[in-house]
Amino acid sequence: MRLIGLTGGIGTGKSTVARILRLRGYDVYDCDLEAKRLMDGSDYVRRSLRDRWGEEIYSAEGELDRRKVAEYVFADRIEKEWLDSLVHGLVRDDLKMWIDTHTDYRHDTVFVESAILFSSGLADMCQEVWEVTAPPDIRVERVMKRSGLTREQALARIEAQREEQNICQSRHTLQIVNDGTTPLLDAIPDIN
Repeated sequence: MRLIGLTGGIGTGKSTVARILRLRGYDVYDCDLEAKRLMDGSDYVRRSLRDRWGEEIYSAEGELDRRKVAEYVFADRIEKEWLDSLVHGLVRDDLKMWIDTHTDYRHDTVFVESAILFSSGLADMCQEVWEVTAPPDIRVERVMKRSGLTREQALARIEAQREEQNICQSRHTLQIVNDGTTPLLDAIPDIN
């Protein structure tokens, strides 16, 4: 089974590329979705988050307040690094299990989608990495529209991922430019 990493910063359109790949019959492990599942289902993670940020990080119904988490991690690099170290190992182990138990007779290639493919260590598991890119102004507009954030909040989230983008640029990655000038369907390479 060949694993291709799909990465790109917030607002680049990597999730759209992942949806297209799924429509083409490929399976894609969505790190954000799976991290949320793991965070919600792990007693260890729940205790760790409460110990770090207090009881109010969860609602009275026991739901994680993701907006509060975002406030902590996007405002303070140390908090982001702490959360990343907590979650990355869980996601890596879950991805390994997913690959080991994955049998798809249509394709010998699967994808892992992650905005932090390199810093999480997931790129080391991949045989190839595809990076989705877009100009900064387009990214800001997409993030503001999708998430209801202010321009400053959108820029802060983009800036928080700058180190990851620098790593992508220093490594050999295939780039998919999603700037609206070429139909995205045509920008996605064929898989051989």
